[in-house]
Amino acid sequence: MSVSRHPPRWASPALVLLSCLTLPLRGEAVEPAQPSPGSVDSSPFARLAGEDDELVEVDLKPSVLRALSRAASGKSKDDGRALANLSSVRAVIVGLDPARVDAASKQIDATAAELRAKGWEEMARIREKGTRIRVFLLGDHERVAGLTVLMLERQSATEDGGTAKTQLVFANLTGPFDLADLGKLSGRLDIPGLDTALSGAGRDGAGTRKNGQPDGGGRAP
Repeated sequence: MSVSRHPPRWASPALVLLSCLTLPLRGEAVEPAQPSPGSVDSSPFARLAGEDDELVEVDLKPSVLRALSRAASGKSKDDGRALANLSSVRAVIVGLDPARVDAASKQIDATAAELRAKGWEEMARIREKGTRIRVFLLGDHERVAGLTVLMLERQSATEDGGTAKTQLVFANLTGPFDLADLGKLSGRLDIPGLDTALSGAGRDGAGTRKNGQPDGGGRAP
């Protein structure tokens, strides 16, 4: 998967580089898709981007993750091991115009309902300061088959007075992996919302805000 259209102004260089790493090299064999119970389709979220919306798509397959694991092991064996345990990392990040925010919120609700029906546990629902994050896990904390993060976050208006957009983030990581190990990788993977989601999931439990009060739902900020 590649960077689609123009990368968002809030997309970090590391994230853009990760997306570029997923482009197949000339002559490189394309890896056959390996179905995983923890895998979630990202395409409904990518389709929410309008023609002029900012969009980044990332799809890290096992060969790329193995290469990243070897590189990380030189600095941290723990990071290298955690990366080696990941089977795939998919992310879709969209800068939504206001007209598309309601559709994105409905897609998050639909995906959440589908995941629960398939036996995923909703670990956390975070709602504060214009940010809504929902975190789903398949498996137990020591052997996670899949982790999915769904986020809507209201962005500040641009310096030139442009319309403030809402950032939509879909992230799906498949294992099996240990959730404690994954927490160490949130900064290295550089996916918006992942660090907040993992810290919130570990601290709050399902169905609570970060401040411990009940969450009123998954509607848009």
